[in-house]
Amino acid sequence: MRTSALTQQSSDPLMQSVESTPFPQRLGQLVWSYVDVFLGEQGSRLTGGPIDAKWQQWVPMVLQSDILFHAQAFLALVHFKPWRQEPWNQERLVLKARTIERINGRLTNPIIAVDDESIGAVLMMATVAHTENANSFNPHIQGLGKMVSLRGGLRALREEGFYLSDWICIIDYVGSIIYHTSLAIATPEVAGIPSIQQNLSIDCMCSPLLGRDGLMVKGPSYIGLGKDTQTLLDDMHSLTIMFEQMPLYSSLQSSTSVIECVQIERRLRFLPSADVPSAFFMNLRMYDHLYESTRLASLIFFRALYYNQPFASPDNFDTLQRLRVSIEKTILGGWDHFAGILIWVLLVGTAAERESAELTFAEHLSKTCCAIGGRGAEDLKITLQKFIDVESLVEAKAAQISEGQQIGWGERG
Repeated sequence: MRTSALTQQSSDPLMQSVESTPFPQRLGQLVWSYVDVFLGEQGSRLTGGPIDAKWQQWVPMVLQSDILFHAQAFLALVHFKPWRQEPWNQERLVLKARTIERINGRLTNPIIAVDDESIGAVLMMATVAHTENANSFNPHIQGLGKMVSLRGGLRALREEGFYLSDWICIIDYVGSIIYHTSLAIATPEVAGIPSIQQNLSIDCMCSPLLGRDGLMVKGPSYIGLGKDTQTLLDDMHSLTIMFEQMPLYSSLQSSTSVIECVQIERRLRFLPSADVPSAFFMNLRMYDHLYESTRLASLIFFRALYYNQPFASPDNFDTLQRLRVSIEKTILGGWDHFAGILIWVLLVGTAAERESAELTFAEHLSKTCCAIGGRGAEDLKITLQKFIDVESLVEAKAAQISEGQQIGWGERG
């Protein structure tokens, strides 16, 4: 097993680099395991692709930097659930205190206050703060924005290489989605994201947001999925396109697409749960929790786009609870080569649980984006931006339709 290597000398070049650092071997093995197993193995399974060259440049830098090493070790402890418990609890607090102390020390020195190491350390602390609360995340992302600005902006940072600019954009996007706030740093232009019109001709992670063509999938995008799952995903993509093409003040319920939408809703409602035996012969979807997660996310997504219902509507509470149970059964495996679909399910769940005290999907979304961001940052940024655009349109349409009902559509001219 790979984990046995944590207690042995390794021929892996990365592990050899870890062993040559001046840091405690226990922490070195922790960082190696996080990078090699979590970012390496899990990211590779989800995307089917090799790690990005920029991330390969970043790792040696972490191993040579006191502040980045401690920040990376702290992030690893937060992302790896087994390590959150004893005997790591005390070490986790020490790592956090040491990282904060080092950041504060560097910020007082104008020569190194906004260099790669300082920005990287604050970025990892912001990544940790993602799923704590808005009061914890906002100061980190705002401080990061000031540092990036002093450095010359994201474009300047991107030109210098490494993974920093992409990681900053991803963390900003995910934080914006979790807490339903404006982007602090990564506008589409600054983040290097093409327009939505251009997106349609670009190979991206396959998902209902962007269709079947996916850079992160080998061969046909949905190969390996059950027929019902493929139909669900195609239906949700068709729904997304119809929704975006509607005038702002109009609803799908009153459009020429209403018949197609009703057919999609009928198919969606008649699909059985993977947890309940079907009344019609054998339920071939039993225990297919990738299908079940997709089905439940589709119910929430359909209600939002067709009925202009907020993702966090109380009407979605029961569906959200079942989606939580289903995603926990698949999050550690089962999404191989389907990174885009997993991200879409997690985005829907994250938006739906905003009024909940439990941030299950937000935590999974943050960790999954970190795991795959080193392989397809451009695809991931496009996907996150697209979801923000769709949700913003849901809210804008709901507001416009509500206003129209109050004043009468005829007064719009």
